Amino acid sequence: MGSRLTAIRLRPDWSGLRRLAMVRQRVPSRIFRTLAVAGAAALMLTSCATAGGSGSSPRDASPDEDPAVPALTEESLLGTWGSTDEREPHLTFDEGGTLAGSDGCNRLVGGWSLADETVSLENLAGTLMACEGVDTWLRDAVSAVLLDDDELSVRNSDGDEIGTLERDD
Repeated sequence: MGSRLTAIRLRPDWSGLRRLAMVRQRVPSRIFRTLAVAGAAALMLTSCATAGGSGSSPRDASPDEDPAVPALTEESLLGTWGSTDEREPHLTFDEGGTLAGSDGCNRLVGGWSLADETVSLENLAGTLMACEGVDTWLRDAVSAVLLDDDELSVRNSDGDEIGTLERDD
């Protein structure tokens, strides 16, 4: 049996441009230009706000704006946060980007990185033991920010605070 090749001719889809032309015909040119300029201005303003404006930090204020909140650095992060007592949550941040701890029931291990004063918890893994009466909220942690010298706000994947850990002395 011989094989046959069939040529298929593809035609570009111009429907989007046709719809734009129809809108352009229905809307007077002055209104169309005003809408286009307003849309471009709105796009520029939103891109400026997200590219490092005042709302880009997960904290309420940067250290420059609020001197009571210190900058989060690797040196200030290293060590244990939370209580190492039995059935209490804690995280220990080590040099080299490794962390270990407990959610109060299960052992946790993973990595961390620091960028823009936010600690990202990476590849957090742990045991899965069942412990009655222990809230294992720390298992859902994905990031943290410094609230003050001695308190770390732990955030979930939505950016919501799920708990805090105080520096362990």
